[in-house]
Amino acid sequence: MKGSTFKRKLPSGKTGWCVQLDTGKDASGRRKRIFKSGYRRQGDADAELTRLLQELNEGTLVKPDPRTVSEFMNQWIAEYAARKVAPTTLERYNELARHVTRAIGTVQLTKVTTLQLQRVYNGLLDSNGTVYASFRGPLAPRPVCDGAIDGSTARRIAGARLARRRS
Repeated sequence: MKGSTFKRKLPSGKTGWCVQLDTGKDASGRRKRIFKSGYRRQGDADAELTRLLQELNEGTLVKPDPRTVSEFMNQWIAEYAARKVAPTTLERYNELARHVTRAIGTVQLTKVTTLQLQRVYNGLLDSNGTVYASFRGPLAPRPVCDGAIDGSTARRIAGARLARRRS
């Protein structure tokens, strides 16, 4: 078998189940593995392992996105926002993207954490009292759920909204 499930005790004291899938070796001979966690029951982890093994055998398993946040933001603005939004909205997206890329632009897209995004949102609030009520740019929940960032991170930030600063 190329994968396994295992139990892990979480910092909260609860028990969670994890999946490990061996996807082969890289050019230097080191093992390449995919880890997924957050399953409440062993059955859920086993089902995910079965699905991942099937995708691996069929050749449809999607590898993690190696792009950085900065690369993703630039690509999203060029390929989506520039064609779909009004010029003033595009200008605002570029302004917000500059702030985001200054803060977490060098982080690999799949490694972005909820705390990092919350710090970016807080920085936007602290630096500019006219931030929109919600940030609908490339790191908003919809594009995040389209595969740019894993679903668990997307669900955690889906409720993270920016409120106008009160003077």
